[in-house]
Amino acid sequence: MGYVKSGYASRPNKRAKKVTEKLYYEHIAKLRNRETKSNRNRQGSERSRLRLQDLSRDVLERIFVFSGRNSPLPLLNWHFFKCLKPSQYLIEQYLRVNFVFDVNAALKPSMSSSYRPWWVLADCALEVPLILRFLNASPSFLDFIDEIAVLEDVEATQQLRFEQFNDKTLPNLETPLNTPELNPTTEKSLRDFPATVYKWPALFFQNDIFTKPVVYNQLLLRLHSEYAIQSPSLTAESVMQWFFIDTASVTLQLDINCLFFALNLITHLSVQNKRSFEDVHPLIHFIDFLYISVTPRLLPLLLCEKLQDQHLISARKAKIVGKFIRKFYSHDLSLLCEDDLWIKLNEVKDHTLVERVSGFGGKPGFNVVK
Repeated sequence: MGYVKSGYASRPNKRAKKVTEKLYYEHIAKLRNRETKSNRNRQGSERSRLRLQDLSRDVLERIFVFSGRNSPLPLLNWHFFKCLKPSQYLIEQYLRVNFVFDVNAALKPSMSSSYRPWWVLADCALEVPLILRFLNASPSFLDFIDEIAVLEDVEATQQLRFEQFNDKTLPNLETPLNTPELNPTTEKSLRDFPATVYKWPALFFQNDIFTKPVVYNQLLLRLHSEYAIQSPSLTAESVMQWFFIDTASVTLQLDINCLFFALNLITHLSVQNKRSFEDVHPLIHFIDFLYISVTPRLLPLLLCEKLQDQHLISARKAKIVGKFIRKFYSHDLSLLCEDDLWIKLNEVKDHTLVERVSGFGGKPGFNVVK
């Protein structure tokens, strides 16, 4: 039947595609083996080469901390940026290494038990918003700091202290680097707070007003030993601007009582001794925000969101203005006769408000009446 073996055709299927077996020659195989071996050696050397980003996170953090104030390490790539993401621990270590120095360190080897360190915080640290936020969250960090001063060349400063001590021109190891300039009347510092403090108005509102006595912002109170607000009226106006206008997008639960405590803190931190303002402009701005400016969420801020009657709302506003006058102008009620104030009252045209100001002795001047 055409089969040599039963079940197997003796002639190939002409429709089936013939499969040609691949032939491998010895010299080709040897060359391939030789290339494979060299590739493996090269890959092994590359695998053994250690890269900076292969280091552990704690090692990278230490490298970053000791690489100085302007290290670009977090900006090199996404891996470094993620590993060096600011944390309370990393910021503290960075601050201790790059901004806190013992200016008596050169004296330590030559002294024994009489040695006393003098820790100085470089004032430029307070110009960094991230560091300021860390100090606000951990104000106790400043407890061991003896002085906040300009510190440009640390080694030169330490060497100068060493020479002054040996020359007997340094009275003792606790002598500050700079003699503070004080107001002759109030004996408060003439050194103004860093600009970063004023750019962060919410800092003045971070007070615990529900405790007795009230616990005010601990960072600002600690810094008050070195700084004082030189323009309390301008600071108050900036804080009121933030409270009435800029808090529309803030999730903080604030009301008019928070503002009064913030203003009270400003007067305490000011270079003057009085818990009051020396000009009428803060009062004018306060009235403007209550009556004229378009203030979002005004009624909730004044705690009168449930009031519907306009007469009750007007009475509430006038009462709040009276409290403002009583707290910050009772030392000199003659300021209530300033022409600028009465020009603003004429602009408001609220009889209840005029009566409230007049009740404290305020009277319009001749130039306003005519």
